[in-house]
Amino acid sequence: MPILIIYLLVKGRQPAQRAGVDHAPLELVSFKCERGSTFAYARGEVKNVSAQPLERVVAAGLFWKQETAAPIIRLAPLATDTLLPGHTSSFTARLEEDSTLQKCYVEFQTHWGERIRFVDKAPQQSAPAQRPER
Repeated sequence: MPILIIYLLVKGRQPAQRAGVDHAPLELVSFKCERGSTFAYARGEVKNVSAQPLERVVAAGLFWKQETAAPIIRLAPLATDTLLPGHTSSFTARLEEDSTLQKCYVEFQTHWGERIRFVDKAPQQSAPAQRPER
């Protein structure tokens, strides 16, 4: 009897995004890697394609200065604190501009650092836009 009670307590405390292990709860709708005069940006929109609301989702902007180097990570909360099923929200992660920046991408996680699976349906972009010449 005590084992069953522990199982039910643990099972009931799983986060909403773990409910469907084979189903990614997020869909990357749009994504753009841009360079400004002082910052590089990873911007886009993400959609909740699950049946559960997702709270405190964070976009992790990944910025590479060289192809072989580990990315520099900058966290940015979504524009919406609670992402309801079927709704989209924008995000913008930024990094101080550096002329050696090669590319950027994004991943998603909970506020507590747990990765959230997503399906990338955004048009592909492999490198950030070049800074305009003055």
